[in-house]
This record gives sequence, structure tokens and C-alpha cells, in this order.
Amino acid sequence: MRSLVLCLASLLCCSVSAFAANERVALIIGNANYSDVGTLTNPLADAEAVTRAFKSAGFDDVRHVDNLTADAMRQELKAFSARSEDSEIAVIYYAGHGVEVADQNYLVPVDAKLLRSTDIEFEAIPLSTLRNAVAGASKLRIVVLDACRNNPFKLAGNGGTRAASRGLGNIEPKSGEIVAYSAKEGTLAQDGPAQANSPFAAALVKNLNRPGLEIRLLFGQVHDDVLNATNNEQEPYTYASLGGEAIYLKPPVDAPKVQGPQTFRDCPDCPEMVVVPAGQFVMGSPDDEPDHEKDEGPQHDVIIPKAFAVGKFEITRAQYEEFVTTTGYDIGDTCSQWTGTAFHPTESSTVLSPGLNQSSEHPATCASWRDAKAFAKWMSKRSGFTYRLLTEAEWEYAARAGSSDPFATGQILDATSVNFNNTTTNPVGQHAANAFGLHDMQGNVWEWTEDCYAKNYADAAADGSAFAAPNCERTYRGGAWANSAKDLRFATRGTNDADKRVNIFGIRVARDLR
Repeated sequence: MRSLVLCLASLLCCSVSAFAANERVALIIGNANYSDVGTLTNPLADAEAVTRAFKSAGFDDVRHVDNLTADAMRQELKAFSARSEDSEIAVIYYAGHGVEVADQNYLVPVDAKLLRSTDIEFEAIPLSTLRNAVAGASKLRIVVLDACRNNPFKLAGNGGTRAASRGLGNIEPKSGEIVAYSAKEGTLAQDGPAQANSPFAAALVKNLNRPGLEIRLLFGQVHDDVLNATNNEQEPYTYASLGGEAIYLKPPVDAPKVQGPQTFRDCPDCPEMVVVPAGQFVMGSPDDEPDHEKDEGPQHDVIIPKAFAVGKFEITRAQYEEFVTTTGYDIGDTCSQWTGTAFHPTESSTVLSPGLNQSSEHPATCASWRDAKAFAKWMSKRSGFTYRLLTEAEWEYAARAGSSDPFATGQILDATSVNFNNTTTNPVGQHAANAFGLHDMQGNVWEWTEDCYAKNYADAAADGSAFAAPNCERTYRGGAWANSAKDLRFATRGTNDADKRVNIFGIRVARDLR
């Protein structure tokens, strides 16, 4: 069972110290393996997840320690007090047992016995010690007490001192503080599955990972997420006394600056390319996005470290036919076609006869991943520059063009802006370009990417590089003419065999810039 206390304070000045004035530091403690009362389910996993979240938020110094005795906790807090001196933001997060005795909250080290309520002062760590350890921060002081609410210690009353009560006690916030509990005072919070996260910790980590979520909204969203995850059985509660300044644990990410698309061609008949700037974005979809799939998470920050070029349009039939004619490339004799209910392999069906009403300016279809790679290799040889497929991260970054919505038209797909739920493709460029100047990133044909398919983003690279694995299926993005709106979301992922040819599969190329 879990509870949280969060204290934040803005200070007016900072003095000179050995630490940078803008440094953001955090100490994460997870206590689970108690010597006298057994092992807790979630604190170690919760502490690990919170550590990753603060690192992702850009904190300069994040120390994570587990299963501390009383002496070890005091030493860690003393060291952190020195380390956080004159930092900009200092955070302590604690997961483990916590108790409230005589209106005071205490954290319980793993070697505590606590046979009587009077033992608490000798064997446990008062919350005030943690608050003092972050007191040197110049802008923001945070103490997170993510403590168990079910009390397994005997703590018998003695000499008029009352025994430990259910849950943790109320904390009245000072000016510039937030006090947040994972469950209302005196109520129980829920644990999660073994080796996983509690509902509150999961919600906290999820929202810490969202750039530009102001602190008040962050805890409001945590409140709603926990209620939703526990069927309204657990309600977090937040006490606040803050001024008018907006406070972010993870600052907003500026949308890429687009001054109007820069375009070029490497030869008269080469694809028209658009320069896409370097930048940063949040990849994937949140759990509460309509039609969200498990392989679209966890959401994570991706940095695109340098500008690159992307095809303004999908590769057309005319461009692909030139490749086939020039090189003699084997396009096979079978392509799966949509029959109205399913896709079926159809003999004598190829990119030249895909079973669609097309002209030379429609996108090429019936292209497999290997076909797309062969086309890019031919373009590289022809132009003298490196053409390739986009990685999944590059594709989503280029498609979103600064948007965090599911579609280019916002939360709902405008049926006039893309080609979907149709019987055939549209000529490329028939619909408006996105903010980067790219057409048909949603709809018309699916576009192959470089990546092997992974079931989620747990091991995704932060630099936008492709995921590789042996003998893998390959991913494609963007949706196609035959798909419904949910398949056209920016985060939607498709996967198939690298040799599969279907008349909804097409090609868009990228080019490295020198």
C-alpha cells in the first residue's frame, strides 16, 4: 500500500557554491527487504522506474539506492544535503514502509523492529529530515514519500503516546509547497503486481515523462489516472499553496522551427526532397489515446540529432517503373490485393498491375521491404548521395512535424485531408502538406521503415536510430487507402515479412545530408 507526500518551495536567491546554480539533483530510495516484517511488492521496481523518469526529465545527478538501514539512510541524506546545496531543484523520492505516530510521519529503514511507539524516534527517520536535506535548493524543493499504508509493525502505545494510526498523517503545506498523497488521509492505497509498479507510481512516472506538464496539472492527471486504474477505489489527494509561476519537472519541448520547406532534387527525374530539421519529440501514444495499442508505448523522448532529407511525396509508379526498366529488377508475379473483406495473393499482379485504378502519378504499390531497399540503393548509385528508408523514429518525427495529436488535423481525422476508406490510391500530393512540407504522411499507402519490429519501445534508442534484430519482420507506417481512421494515427505501427508484396505497401525515401 502506498502514500505520497510532495513538498515544493520556491526560494528567492541562491549563493555561490561548488555546484552549478542550474543543477537539478535527485536521491531515489527503495526499501523492500525488511528484516522483521518481510518483503514489499513494489518499492524496488517503483524506485527504478522513478529513477529512469528523472533521468529522462534531464536531471543532472540522480542517485538510486535500495534497502537502506537506519545508519545508511542517515548517511545518504547527509551526503545529499551537501550535494543539493544551492542546486536549482532537489528531489528525494522514498518508496517503502512509512508510519504516522503522534501526528508525525516517519520512514522505516529495513532493519527497524518498532516494537513500541516510543521506538520510532530511535529506529525510523522523520520526514523533517528529508525536507531539511533538500532545503538548499534555490528554486524547487521536492520530497516524495511513497510509503506503505498498511502497518505491519506492533508499535504498542506506551505512556500516553498513541500507537501508529492507519495511513500517514495530514501535512499542512507552507507557502510555495505542494503536499500530495497517493490516497486520501486515512485510506489505503493499492499495490501493483509483483516486480511491477503500484497504480500511483505508474501514474507518477507516466506523467513525469510528459514534457511541458505544469506541476499542478501533473498531479491532477496523476489523480485521474489512479482513479481510473483502481476503478475509483483509490483517490490521491493534493494540498497546495503555490504562487502564479508555472513550474515544470520536465520542461516543454519546443516544436521544430520551420521557416518554410527547403526542397531540392539530385537529378531532374530524382524524387523531390524536403530538408527536415534536427529536433526532439515524444514518440508513441499515451495509454488513454483512442485506439492505442500496446506496441505504441511506452512513450519516450527521441532526439533527432541532425537534419536529414525526406521525400516530399511517396515514390510514384513512374519513378518505380524507371527503376525496374533501367535495372531489370525482378518485381515478381504475385501481389496480394484487397477483395473487400481481406487481402489475397493474386497472380499476374505487380507494381505495374496492382489491381487499382492508377496513373503514373499515383504512388507505387506492391513493393516489399526488400524492393524498397533495392530502390533506395539504386537511387544512391544514381545520385552519388546516400538514399535509404526512414527509421521508425524519423518517420514519426517527420509525420508529426511538431504535433502531439493523433492526426495532422488534431484529435479527429478530417476525411477530406487524407486518402483512406477508399477503393484506390490518389495521385501523390493531392492533399495538403504538413508543417514540414511533406505530403501523404497519413493515408494513400503504407510506407516501409528500416526497423525490425519490436513489441514495444522498452529498448528503443533515444537518438532515432533503427531497431535491429536477426531474421525479423519489418515495420511500416502511415496507413493506406483501404484502412480506417484508427490505422492512420501517427503512432500506429504495422509489421510484415520483408518479402511481402501487397497493394497497400509503398515507398518513401530519406537522404543523408553532407
